[in-house]
Amino acid sequence: MQKKAFYSFFNQSKYLAGARALEHIPIELHSYDAVRPLVIATKDVTASGFKKIFVKAFYDSDVTIGGFYDNVGGTAAISTIKELRILFHDRGCDSIIALGRGPAMDTAKGLNMLVSLGVDDIFTLEGEDTISTPLKPFFTVPTAGSCGYDMSNMAVIEHHRFKSDFLFPDVVCLDPRMTGIKDIGRAVESAMVALTHAMEASDSTMHNPMNDAYSLAAIQFIHENLPRALKCPRNREAALALAYANALAAVAFSNAPAGAAHILGEALNKLTGNDPGVCMAILLPHATEFMVGKDILMRDELLLAQAGMDAHASTPEKDRIKESENQLKKLMASAIKYVPANLKSLRIPPYLIEQAAREAEASGSHGLTFKDYMTILNNAGKAPAVR
Repeated sequence: MQKKAFYSFFNQSKYLAGARALEHIPIELHSYDAVRPLVIATKDVTASGFKKIFVKAFYDSDVTIGGFYDNVGGTAAISTIKELRILFHDRGCDSIIALGRGPAMDTAKGLNMLVSLGVDDIFTLEGEDTISTPLKPFFTVPTAGSCGYDMSNMAVIEHHRFKSDFLFPDVVCLDPRMTGIKDIGRAVESAMVALTHAMEASDSTMHNPMNDAYSLAAIQFIHENLPRALKCPRNREAALALAYANALAAVAFSNAPAGAAHILGEALNKLTGNDPGVCMAILLPHATEFMVGKDILMRDELLLAQAGMDAHASTPEKDRIKESENQLKKLMASAIKYVPANLKSLRIPPYLIEQAAREAEASGSHGLTFKDYMTILNNAGKAPAVR
């Protein structure tokens, strides 16, 4: 593992994980002098039975759920956030718990900015490090299929991005009763976002031993458990391991610059509406291959996380990067039912492909040019299926 002369790393979240993790939430709320949380959930939470499990965990506590809003849609909307601000104040709430997938988390973060900072226009806080004071206690309870930002220091509200270390959840609760996979396709997409974030954080020129601990562990969890989940979606152990991977990758992503596959995947999601996890999954092998071709980033420690000690030790040092690429392609091939082989399958018009490359170039990440991004996109567009 390479050593750095200087680096910085931050993560403020506390993690409650494993059996009966939900029952510990009231105890943690008390540590923040909070006794009346507003719970914000995605629409699928009640239908899937998660609401009943969650509420039951509070039966033996003196914490009162101030309100339970379970109508968050596919994206975080400013109109919903403003409605929730009224509910938060009317019910006398003092904390926020987000339950479910990404939109609930982003909605909760948006609400927390409004009620904590007293601003009327949340978009005045758009960008990085615009928040200078701690927010109200904020807990998250992810369910299967949560996106890559849920437990990070970022929120996405109507395609506006907010990034601040004050947006990290105070407590993340990973309970196997909540992480069971109901939709394997969505779980695969979520895992691909986490894998992209973890691999690109590990490869980043800003990698460091602390961030490696998170990113490499996330990669290992995904390579070991995504195939298990694909074979048996009801495998609760594999599902919980993928939730761990999401949590780990979110921290790694928060402490590293976004990589090429992430930037292009987000741009394509914004321009076409295709799921960012699908776009990133298609792009990741080609972005990785492009970086290797230009002698940028890629480290052989990835193979250790992907395939284990025996495979790493038995592979000659000069071949480890190539074998790491092969392991990535093998994983993608196992999920071919849920992740198309190439961008051509998504039928994206050429002008939107070019626009995505221009938006990626404007981000300034890694100093890549429009031509570089187009090379990655073109390679991903014509890639044959991996069998």
